[in-house]
Amino acid sequence: MIKNARRTNQIVEFIDKDHKVANEYYEFIDNDLSPQQLKRNLKRLIDEDPLFFDSYLILADIFYDEGKYNQAKDLLQRAFQKAMMKIVNKEGKWPKIMEWGWVENRHIIRTLDRWATELWDDGKTEDVLTILRNLLKSNPADNIGARYGILAIRMNLDSSYELQFSAILPGYIDAYEISKWFEKNSKKFPEEFDWWRKEIE
Repeated sequence: MIKNARRTNQIVEFIDKDHKVANEYYEFIDNDLSPQQLKRNLKRLIDEDPLFFDSYLILADIFYDEGKYNQAKDLLQRAFQKAMMKIVNKEGKWPKIMEWGWVENRHIIRTLDRWATELWDDGKTEDVLTILRNLLKSNPADNIGARYGILAIRMNLDSSYELQFSAILPGYIDAYEISKWFEKNSKKFPEEFDWWRKEIE
């Protein structure tokens, strides 16, 4: 468990600061750059602001495409560790509230979720559950879909479970189908989800 010895109290509500490099990052993503051009620019952004984590995620994708799996994983782990140090206290407690609704928080939530998937692929499901449960607890609106991952692990599925809910557009999930699956199966695990149902009522 990652702990931040410099932070005594648990954060009540976490809202990250605005990152100046974010605008430049989105320009790169929207433009039709070659992987090599994009890679150079993302490395520069990481050097300029090592606490803006979307740059790490896309650069890791490029490394994976190039077959540089160790580099990709090391990069994602570094992003995860830095993200955790921003939010946890000396006991490793997450913020009580860390909402996706704040755009400033999204790069952090995406990074935590992405590392959970990496751990899942490595079979470290207890560590994955810890991350996903904290994501859900701190953001019950659950824009990232942490509850689906929790349910899949409890049902002994692997991280590719989402493929059964693939939408027509590549890379997208059929929200209706996965919600239907969740409603059908989540009731088998009241200890995981009863609190969440009460929270969103």
